[in-house]
Formats: sequence, structure tokens, C-alpha cells
Amino acid sequence: MNAFDLWEKSRHMLRSFQEDTEERINYQDIARTLKEELLADVYVINREGKIEGCAVTDDLKCQILERQILQNKCLPAECSELLLRNNSPGVNLQQKPFRCLFFEGLPCSFEDLLVAHIPIIGGDSRLGTLLQVRCKKVFEPEDLVLAEIGAALLGRKILNKRAREKKEKERLKNTFELAVHSLSHSEGEALKSIIQELGRLEETLVCSKTARRHGASYSAVRSTLRKLESAGIIRSYNMGHKGIHVSVLNPYFYEYSKVTEETGALAD
Repeated sequence: MNAFDLWEKSRHMLRSFQEDTEERINYQDIARTLKEELLADVYVINREGKIEGCAVTDDLKCQILERQILQNKCLPAECSELLLRNNSPGVNLQQKPFRCLFFEGLPCSFEDLLVAHIPIIGGDSRLGTLLQVRCKKVFEPEDLVLAEIGAALLGRKILNKRAREKKEKERLKNTFELAVHSLSHSEGEALKSIIQELGRLEETLVCSKTARRHGASYSAVRSTLRKLESAGIIRSYNMGHKGIHVSVLNPYFYEYSKVTEETGALAD
């Protein structure tokens, strides 16, 4: 591969990562992009050994790979630990002839596989491993440059996703806390009653029964539900005499539920 080809491949890889603006990381698409540029089978593996995405050629497939690796989407524990043990790349590691790459001691129909693994790093944390497998053809320095670029871009994507998730959790928590603080004392008591009735993400609530069962005010139960819905914490649908169908949208509703139950247990 000459310098111009390396430049072209790098630009294509960068464009592919930049065009993927979805909040959820599509590891399969990333693996396919890397496979096309690296001309190797590619596995994106997280810290726990789970295969988040892979792109494998039909030429290198075998029953062990199909049944025990790809179907389970997970590497054997000893293989995963071996990859995580070192934060330095491994280049052109040779397979033991006719021995499985992933399971020690098992036979393999291939004898000339070569492996390269690049750590996926984000900040000071090891986020996973980019594993590449080829048959016969060694990984040249240009291939490794592309792999390093891919691992770096992937690490940045993972960090960005974590930052978005953290920000969203903080927003949901703040939204719920503001809604709770806006409740009157009677509505706060009604909220505890509602929490005890809603044991799942979706539940049908009969306001009169809820109020009577927990000693709350019927009007407080209704007004609390309205305030929770206007804050985006729940979605409700009036089913007439059957009650109100409630869907919980904010996970901190259940965090509050746990705290309320623990507080009640201590009071008892």
C-alpha cells in the first residue's frame, strides 16, 4: 500500500465515522467499514469479552466460530483476559498450525492465520479491543496505521456516547426532582400511594381504589398524575371505568420508589 492509498483509506474511514451521527453506536457498520479498509476479519470486543460487532469473511468461517463465538457474541473468558492483559498492540501473532485461535487445544482447519489486536482506549480507560484476523497475508505498517485510526475513532465514539448518557441521566433526574418539589404535601403523599400501586413500567391505576387503599385524597391522586404527566415523567390514558393506564417514562420514578420504600421500612 503506497502513501496515496493510505491517505484515501484514512479519508474514507474518517468520513464513515463522521457520517454515523446516530446516538446509538452501530458496531456492525463500524466493523464492516474496518473490514473493507483493513482487508481482514474484524471483531470489536468490549471489556467483558462481548463481541459488539464483527465482520467475517465466509472463507474464514468454521463451526467453532459459528456456534461458540458468533452465536454467543462473546469470546472465551481466557481469550478475553489475554487481550486485556496488555495495553500494547499485538501484531502478526501466528496461529499454532491447525489449532483454534479462541479455544486452547481445539483443532482448526486453518494453519496460517495471522492476528493483530489494537487496544481501544478512551481517556485513561481501556474500553475494549479491535481484533483483526487474516489468512497468510501479514499486517503491514500501513494496515496498523489504519487499525490505530479505527480504534481511536471508536474510542472517541464510545466516550461521546457515555457523555450523552450521563447528561441525559442528569436531565431526567433534575426533571423528576423539580416535579417532586412542585407537589403539595397531600400530593407528595399521593405520589407514595401511586408508587406502591405501579409495580411495572406499565400499569392500570384506579384512582379511587388507590386513594382508599392508602388513605390518600382522590383529588390529590388525580392532580399528582397530571403534574407527573406534564413533566414528562409518565404518560397516561384514561380508560373510563377501568381506570387510567400509566406508562412510566422517567427511570428516576423507580429510584424515588426505592428510597420511599427504604424510608418506610426504617420508620416501621
